[in-house]
Amino acid sequence: MARPPVSLGRHQLLFAIGHGGMSDVYLAVVTSAAGVNKLLVAKQLRASLLDEPEALSMFMDEARLAARLHHPNVVQTFEVGQEGPIPYITMEFLDGQPLSRVLRRETMSLGMRLRVITEMLEGLHYAHELRDYDGSPLDVVHRDVSPQNLFITYDGQIKLVDFGIAKASGAITRTEGSGLKGKLAYMSPQQARGEALDRRADLFAAGVMLWELLSGRRLWGDTQAASIARQLSVDELPALDAPELPPRLLEICRRAMEPDAAARYSSAELFRHELEVYMDTEGLDASSRAIGKRVAAAFASERAQMRNRIDAELLRIVGAPSSGDLPSLELWREPYRGEQSERTLGSGEYLRPDPDEATVNEGPIARGSLALREPPRYLPASERTREDATPSGAHPELSSIRRGLLRRADIPRTWVVGGIIALGVVSLTPIVLSSIDRANHRSVPTSRSAPPSSEASIGLPEVALPQPGEATLGGRFGDCDAPNKPQVELSGEIEADATLRCDRNYLLRFQARVSTGVTLTIEPGTTILGDRETKGTLVVEPGARLVAEGTPERPIVFTSSRPPTQRRAGDWGGVVLLGQAPLNLRDADGHAIHGLVEGILAGGSYGGDDPEDDSGVLRYVRIEYPGVELAPANELNGLTLAGVGRGTTLDHIQVRATSDDCFEFFGGTVDAKHLICDQPGDDAFDFDYGYQGRLQHLLVRDLPATEHDEEPSNAFEFDNDPRGAGVEPRTAPRIWNATACGAHAAKTPSYALLIRRAAAPELHGLLLSGFDYALDIRDLGTSPTLSGLALVDQPGAELDERDDDEGLDEVAWLASPERGVLTRASPGAPSFPSCQPPPAGMLPASPIPLAKGLSGPPDDGFFDPDARWLGAFAGPEDDWTAGGWAIWEG
Repeated sequence: MARPPVSLGRHQLLFAIGHGGMSDVYLAVVTSAAGVNKLLVAKQLRASLLDEPEALSMFMDEARLAARLHHPNVVQTFEVGQEGPIPYITMEFLDGQPLSRVLRRETMSLGMRLRVITEMLEGLHYAHELRDYDGSPLDVVHRDVSPQNLFITYDGQIKLVDFGIAKASGAITRTEGSGLKGKLAYMSPQQARGEALDRRADLFAAGVMLWELLSGRRLWGDTQAASIARQLSVDELPALDAPELPPRLLEICRRAMEPDAAARYSSAELFRHELEVYMDTEGLDASSRAIGKRVAAAFASERAQMRNRIDAELLRIVGAPSSGDLPSLELWREPYRGEQSERTLGSGEYLRPDPDEATVNEGPIARGSLALREPPRYLPASERTREDATPSGAHPELSSIRRGLLRRADIPRTWVVGGIIALGVVSLTPIVLSSIDRANHRSVPTSRSAPPSSEASIGLPEVALPQPGEATLGGRFGDCDAPNKPQVELSGEIEADATLRCDRNYLLRFQARVSTGVTLTIEPGTTILGDRETKGTLVVEPGARLVAEGTPERPIVFTSSRPPTQRRAGDWGGVVLLGQAPLNLRDADGHAIHGLVEGILAGGSYGGDDPEDDSGVLRYVRIEYPGVELAPANELNGLTLAGVGRGTTLDHIQVRATSDDCFEFFGGTVDAKHLICDQPGDDAFDFDYGYQGRLQHLLVRDLPATEHDEEPSNAFEFDNDPRGAGVEPRTAPRIWNATACGAHAAKTPSYALLIRRAAAPELHGLLLSGFDYALDIRDLGTSPTLSGLALVDQPGAELDERDDDEGLDEVAWLASPERGVLTRASPGAPSFPSCQPPPAGMLPASPIPLAKGLSGPPDDGFFDPDARWLGAFAGPEDDWTAGGWAIWEG
């Protein structure tokens, strides 16, 4: 993604941290009159929606309501402004995580869970009681109360966020008739039926959250979205029986979740009071400090990534030469109640934006398990830990009075930090898994020939309510070969195992991220369309897996969302695999550090100490027209492999028509076979940061350069680290059997092999043709191994007068007999392929043997030891590109 606009009003924008259906969200810095720099969140309406009155009115409704909300348990809005014709909102940072993510990573005690809900109910009650300036009630209804919209900061503050679809009597835009708003899994029957709502709809959602927090289960389990909507419409709810729950808490849940709104609590304050009484009776409580410390510990490993990125952006802005010159930063903090000694914990941690369940407009998902580490335990007061207990010697009633007084005491505080986190206080791009199958659902009859799987799953509808003729309702599968498949949007964070099915197309918008511990499976024949407007990108985080196993006849295709005749390189992002295998990156003191893919909205860190790391399987996959620019001179590649381990399988993959590299390996140990790069924008294969994997059967084709080409396309580029130092592990891939058909560059020479910065690749059995030069070796410490090389009408090493090779005579080095170089002039030279047309022109008439005395590939369990020939193919019968999975155009 390109850099954001330079400024918005008086706010200088740093980088994008999220996207909503109507808006873009940025991290911003503003300098006060006193010279204090403050980091904020800036949310602006998209310029493309300025001509749509309804979108503009909805944005301004949100802004007007948000500006009136000022409470310790509600996210704070600072300013509503306008830059030219574009309106914007600025808000506070929240230094922490949404409850939905906290529960997936950390188990909280009973006292903590109840305290989280009571704090949320206080914020809700404040919003429900909000009055206009003339004293008339605004009748605010949030309509999207859920774990995704409840934020826990690292110092224990509980904040209700995202009033983007809230209803208020002062709103200009009326939305009751425009469809459902909210998440079905937390929706009341009245809301599901589209009836007029009041505050009790939010209390129903709060009751669902309470029950799920107590039971450790999702209320609707694996129920499909359409079934949830049908059951809600007739007041049918799942049984709330949970023998492990204390009876009194179960009674509170039942009352909050009564289908009849009149039978529920009449206010959030009454709901909260019932929980407070129970907590006092049972001696339960948890300080904000304890909650914050637990959340901070659970997410500690991610702090440095965002802090480093913010520091880098600030350095870019101020032009400071070192971190010591960074401007002082202030983070505005909402005052909150509570003992200062008990409820304060400063940190520099960051939030990875967590767009989770979609609203109904985008297709809500009824999720399965909350993925808690273990169900909460309910112990007698005598057995509880200090986290849950009333302080020693304190009477429960006095504790309740003290809490009540402290909750109403505003304690102003300002925090100064050096690296601040990005906040998801606004509605970021939701993960829309409509029509994506989730693993471990019950089996569904299918009309396909594929055998039933133990992980057969239910197709979720694209919208919440049944649509006439919808082929996926009730779990029925459509036709994988249908010309007009339904299209499903895919975006945001995928936090549960899921399957993309071949009977529909998927529109990849913004950045879809497969979370750690999650497997995303893609069926053979599935097409994923990268959105051009939002530069869609698929990111597989460290510890996650992408299982994309196509077949020669039914490949998995990632391509542009534009019509076929309009597709161009750089239309969308690409596929990014982030692993936990070793790198050679070091800090200034020589200590190993993680890598960071710049431009990824959340996460982006990679590397570790596991050479066997497994990021999944990619087999018979085609990736077309990728390569979006994330920042100036920083583009994504077709397939980015960052710290990926050899437990990953890569076989039969084509990347074509990309604006940057086809394949780039940032460290790691992953092995791969049968890789094709067609029409690269930069390099076909690029290796950095200590990559040490094995590759066999590689094919490169580049088209002739045009007068507009500024940079050449090289077949293979090798670097050890950015400073050229010989740090370990060295970039030392072992490559066998490659054919590279290049083209002359208009300005700067193109190279088949560009080896520099202390890299040490081992290259064997290569056939090179069409480049300006076959080889260029640069920099001290660069030490390639090369044996078995065919130069087909191809100049050898460059006679460069610049001494960039530390005095190495590359021409003599290449001519050494041990290199085994063959040309048309060699005695007994075989018939070489011409490279045109592909792929037939790349196939030799018969195997081109290695020069006499050279050994073939090792018999190590990976390499094919019988491939004792030059190039990617043995002959016409060895066309591993056949079957339709690889295509050639241009």
